[in-house]
Amino acid sequence: MVQILVVDDNPGDILLIIEALNTSKRTSLSIHVLSDGSEVLPYLRENAFAIDLIFLDMGTPKVSGAELLSAITAEASQSVPPIIAWSSDMEHEDPSRLALIYESGANTIIAKPMYFLQLQSVVHRVLDYWLDIALIPSFQAKRLASG
Repeated sequence: MVQILVVDDNPGDILLIIEALNTSKRTSLSIHVLSDGSEVLPYLRENAFAIDLIFLDMGTPKVSGAELLSAITAEASQSVPPIIAWSSDMEHEDPSRLALIYESGANTIIAKPMYFLQLQSVVHRVLDYWLDIALIPSFQAKRLASG
């Protein structure tokens, strides 16, 4: 079972992201949703960082996306799952801010698409890359264990 964590404070975006994930070719997705950045580290600790992929909205309340990225990577050390940082206004972001997001621990930065079909396409391509092409230690261990 692929464990996906979605961190987003917009209920409409959450519904669309879940729908996009559920329309992927993967039948074994377990989707966990948190709407507040301050919930992320306790959730990851409670679940022993057993998440395979994180979709992180950079505009989470209480804890900024960059602060959250730094905290996750500092605490999880080598077991950090791939983190997809995204936001609706990311395509207009200052290049130095983008660099800071990468330095803070994001593996990919994406401008969140406005329309569902675009969002669906982006989410499916992200899943294809991170789950089928890239070699992620935690996911690779699951692949090998399942035969």
